[in-house]
Amino acid sequence: MNDYTEDTMWQAVAASDPSYDGAFCYGVKTTGIFCRPSCKSRPPRRENTVFFTGAPAALARGFRPCKRCRPDTLLAPVQDIVRQACVLLENEYDNPAILGELPARIGLSRSHLARLFKHHTGKAPREYLHTIRIGKAETLLAGGHTGTGVAYAVGFGSPSRFFAAFRARTGLSPRAWLKLHQEEVTP
Repeated sequence: MNDYTEDTMWQAVAASDPSYDGAFCYGVKTTGIFCRPSCKSRPPRRENTVFFTGAPAALARGFRPCKRCRPDTLLAPVQDIVRQACVLLENEYDNPAILGELPARIGLSRSHLARLFKHHTGKAPREYLHTIRIGKAETLLAGGHTGTGVAYAVGFGSPSRFFAAFRARTGLSPRAWLKLHQEEVTP
């Protein structure tokens, strides 16, 4: 398999040691799931643990990847997941259903994705998306578009949700923001 003994690998799993990530992965016979050595899930019983050289070997034996540590990804799992979620939100901000679709497209539960996202960005996915949408809305408003048209263009399902989010983010209604913005531009 590799230069490590099963006892060494077991100690790495029991300690959730990230220095062994990429060297091997382990599977849990009772659940059919395989993980990285650094996975923060509860360690399995030793007798239920089997070791693999990597994700392809585990997949070939019928194990499925852990949704927490993502042993099937090559890069750091948490950073990749959050980066992927950010890119989806930035590219599809105008899709009204993107928040509902995001967990399935990333491959995590809604609550686990929200925890990871908040931990690494400081914002919940909804807050992050609203920041993007309001920024786009400000650009459209400054370009002469109306509030209702802007609401749908940036992905809000209804004007009332847009107006509430805009006011919460800027402290002003879209009309008041536009008026203030026009006064700042005019000498």
